[in-house]
Parts: sequence; structure tokens; C-alpha cells
Amino acid sequence: MSNYSITPSYVLVITGETVDQDLIDAAEGIVEEYARRTWTQDNTVTDALYSGDGKSVLMLRSYPLVSVSAISIYDDGAEEWDAFSAGELADLKYDKRIGEVIYEDGVFEQGFENIKISYIYSWTDGIPARAKTAIARVAAYLRANPLNASSERIGDITIAHGGMDGILKQVPRRVRV
Repeated sequence: MSNYSITPSYVLVITGETVDQDLIDAAEGIVEEYARRTWTQDNTVTDALYSGDGKSVLMLRSYPLVSVSAISIYDDGAEEWDAFSAGELADLKYDKRIGEVIYEDGVFEQGFENIKISYIYSWTDGIPARAKTAIARVAAYLRANPLNASSERIGDITIAHGGMDGILKQVPRRVRV
């Protein structure tokens, strides 16, 4: 069942096509895979590895950010993870809308996967409108072209289909990871 309250009647209004809920669910999966994110509420990310770049800002892959519960930095010399204290976590600044963690008193040391972070992100306002429209259009496309063929030949006539790529490009860049 749809996570985003996209219904067959919504798809009919947007595209003029009649589709069933199974096609909508399939379209949601396609758009989520393309965008590399889900738009459900309260998603927990545990011990995600990030590479430091020697700057004071760490951009998280998933956002909008709700909260950060833990950050650890790998200490090469000691060969162990050094966890931020509760006070250090509280001193960090966040741009929750775009998933930035800002370390005003230092930098995230340069290294490959040397930062481990646990956090929660959530689309509390629901799915972005353009992504919702893309899901509706992909569902209609799947109904009209279930094999996702780019063209078909009928006798001497070849019919080219626009393909799903054009539809997926409607998902705003800012919601892709």
C-alpha cells in the first residue's frame, strides 16, 4: 500500500490514466530508487560512515535532519573510534533542512570513512510535490508500456516512446542523494 497517499484518483487527475494501486506502489519504488531515498517519516540511520574532508561542515546523505544521536571519529594512531560527548554533540550546529552538521569549534578531519554518525531524518511535511507527480506519471507510463520498451514496431511503422528517464528527471535534484 502507498506510503504517500497517492491514489488511483490522484493519478487520473494528474495524467488522465486509470491505474491500480499495484502500479502506484511499483512506481513509488522506481522513483525512490532513482532519488536514492524514501519519503517516509522518522527514518533512523545507524553508524553511517562518512569521509572527512578537513572542513567544518559534514553533508549527510539523507535529510531533512531531525536529530543526531552519535558521532565518532576514527583515531588512526590509537586505532579506535573516539565518540563525541553529549556536550560536544550539543555544541554542534545543524542546518536540518539540507542535512548539514556544522562543527564550529573544529573540522571533520580528512580521511576515508573516518566519521561514524547515527541520526534520524524525516519528511514530516510529506513527499515533495514534484516527486509525487513523478510517481503518478511513472504509474501511468507503466500501465501504457508495461515492458518499458523504448519503441515498438507494428508492421512497417515504428513508434518511439518517451521513456521513463524524462519522467524521472522531474524529481527535483535537491531531493536526490
